[in-house]
Amino acid sequence: MKTGRRDFIKQMGCVSIGFSILGPQALMGGRAEADCEMNPFLEDSVNAWLQVLEDGRVRVLTGKMELGQGIRIAVAQVAAEELNMDPHLVEVNLAETGVTANEGYTSWSRSIESSAMSIRKAAATAREILLEMAAKKLNSDASTLKLENGLVTDGSRNLNFFEILEGRQLEETLREPKEFYCKTKRRVVGKPIPRTDIAAMVRGEMEYVQDLKFPDMVHARIIRPSSYTSTLSALDETGLEQMPGFLKLVKIGSFVGVIVEEEYQALKISWEVNNRAKWKSEEFLPDTPLKDHLKNLPADTETDENTGNWEQSVKGAVVQHKASYFKPYLMHGANGPSCAVAHYNNNKLDVYTHSQGVYPLRDTLANLLEMEGESIHVKGVPGSGCYGHNAADDVAAEAALLAVEFPGRHVRLQWMRDEEHRWEPYGTAMIMGVQAGVDA
Repeated sequence: MKTGRRDFIKQMGCVSIGFSILGPQALMGGRAEADCEMNPFLEDSVNAWLQVLEDGRVRVLTGKMELGQGIRIAVAQVAAEELNMDPHLVEVNLAETGVTANEGYTSWSRSIESSAMSIRKAAATAREILLEMAAKKLNSDASTLKLENGLVTDGSRNLNFFEILEGRQLEETLREPKEFYCKTKRRVVGKPIPRTDIAAMVRGEMEYVQDLKFPDMVHARIIRPSSYTSTLSALDETGLEQMPGFLKLVKIGSFVGVIVEEEYQALKISWEVNNRAKWKSEEFLPDTPLKDHLKNLPADTETDENTGNWEQSVKGAVVQHKASYFKPYLMHGANGPSCAVAHYNNNKLDVYTHSQGVYPLRDTLANLLEMEGESIHVKGVPGSGCYGHNAADDVAAEAALLAVEFPGRHVRLQWMRDEEHRWEPYGTAMIMGVQAGVDA
């Protein structure tokens, strides 16, 4: 390929903007450019976005999730730019309730526009505060000091960030920095910094949610019916407790799962339970063509009329166009089936998930389990990437339901490929008709 990935994506971005009816300013909330302002609904102290580690490195806190799009290296570059550091000296803590800011969902390109801009402001604020504090310790003028790679020096003496802060964190309120290096120096941002995680992926060293292991962890499987609206009518439980590894059968209405010591044992027992389960199933997709089915579904109708006779206008137009457009249900077809680990004890729930929104998931789990949100901790762990909404939230909810029924041990629920492809949230099927005309 003669064209590099970065240039290709730039060109693709231009095409995307070209198709926007509202224009780029509407997409950016009315701002003329994605500047360094922090979103007002996010935390306003430096340590909500940035922490100094004992060895002088920096930890960045982002409420966004790594889905394969490279947000981890991107926000590290942004922080490194303002702190004049090598990006590999910046550690990134991904979305985690109670730890990172509540930044909603990871979607579109909002991670850079929102999270990265907040981190940029925090890093620039931190740089100015650290220089001011170091100047007092070194009895120097802040403007004469040099800050680089976690050290502040006056030419003869060095102080690392941790020494300057004497072990505390920067709890000061974010302020408008005198200078943004992203605008005046631009040494790191926009450069193709090598991603250390890519090599780790190739060598199989990356730790995904599917790789998590905890002491005394147990494994689970869900018994699936033949359709979304199926209800459980009967289940023969005789002798299940005698099967190797069996710990518990969980039934909550028509939700059925098994908890077992080992993963393969869980798979074998789930097959046995599935053979014993009787379901009442009524609703299926019809045998008729999907287009006809969609046309016959109940619909809410809304009419928006402007002045003028559109039919007459179209009939008299120089260019006339009439067509219908159809899109079937689309499977995301994730290469790695979804997985989650949950642990419940003393009315506290921990969930490890590759969800796109840890805080929205926490709110959903609180409603589902009738728990206080503060009693639920959701930690984002990279999993199978997605373009759209995969089954990460679904498997996390199921793991949480099982963990509450089996407190004290970590419950790992791994979907199988057939589950992923049958039960993931498909892209919606659509049919649309348009009739239009253009005058001379």
